[in-house]
Amino acid sequence: QWALQKMRVPQAWSLTKGRSSIKIAIVDEGVQTGHPDLTGRIVSPYDAVGNDTNQEPNSWDGHGTACAGIAAATSDNGRGIAGVAPRCRVMPIRIAYSARPGANWTTTCSNSSRNCSSPLTWASIPPCA
Repeated sequence: QWALQKMRVPQAWSLTKGRSSIKIAIVDEGVQTGHPDLTGRIVSPYDAVGNDTNQEPNSWDGHGTACAGIAAATSDNGRGIAGVAPRCRVMPIRIAYSARPGANWTTTCSNSSRNCSSPLTWASIPPCA
């Protein structure tokens, strides 16, 4: 993982790899909650598009999962990559999707009390989980 070396992450790991009390919000097109490198790391998911907690991305929408992995993928497990902060948890917030592979992103939030302005509020004041 050349990027970790470039960012000098191994030097930072000598100080900390994060803590489970720290949540990293990934505001994107959703995160695959069953991804092996993110097992046990997902907390308080939110889908601003559907106004629910089912924020799973379409099978072709992988950007949010990739971002979550870069941020907090499990390290030293012999698979995938190591995240920058592998002891932190991930809070996936889906704000966009694409209708088909290769299509542009669409952001269409539901008409409810939690709308397109709410994802950052959700991240700062999550529901009890």
